[in-house]
Amino acid sequence: MSENLTEKDTNRIEALSDGVFGVAITLLAIELSVPDLKHVDNKSLFLALINNWPQYLTILNSFAAVILMWISHHAMFKLVRRASTPFMLANGLLLLFVTLTIFSTKILSYYLLTPAATMAAAFYAVLCVMVCSSFCLLWHVALKDKDLLMQHIPEKVIAIQSRSYRAGVVIYILATALAFVNPWITVGICTASWIYWMVSFKKLDVRV
Repeated sequence: MSENLTEKDTNRIEALSDGVFGVAITLLAIELSVPDLKHVDNKSLFLALINNWPQYLTILNSFAAVILMWISHHAMFKLVRRASTPFMLANGLLLLFVTLTIFSTKILSYYLLTPAATMAAAFYAVLCVMVCSSFCLLWHVALKDKDLLMQHIPEKVIAIQSRSYRAGVVIYILATALAFVNPWITVGICTASWIYWMVSFKKLDVRV
């Protein structure tokens, strides 16, 4: 009997990955801290909530980033029909850096308004570099072993996917370097990158 070249055999790896992305999003929400007030009244609570804006900003940034990572992961797996051991190991590396996003978010939110803001922003951007590099590695493994991919994928789709991952690495390396000029530039780049990824994902809305 001939092998079904369109049959999916990645259910377990996708289920594990979805679980990790879900846990990462949940942990980001848990990172929101309740203000510790010395004098409990409406004004003090209001000011404490307002003054906690760096935490809201960084968690919002990271929440959007994790959602976009998940969408990107889903887009890739539309094109993948089976997994090999190298592919699973590369996927595991990606999930490691996804979970570390929570740690980098906490560092940035805690130190953004301190003299250590430069290092905090650089560290956050470096984690973004590692995530994008992991996507590049995962995609490279899939391309190297064409038996892992669905049949008849348009070359244009493969090119867009490859270009998108490489561009992410370049964007976040730039963001890392610019943290030493001004950490707010890094934060701005990480926030603005949402637009780039959403446009990229629209181009990758393939149905196979």
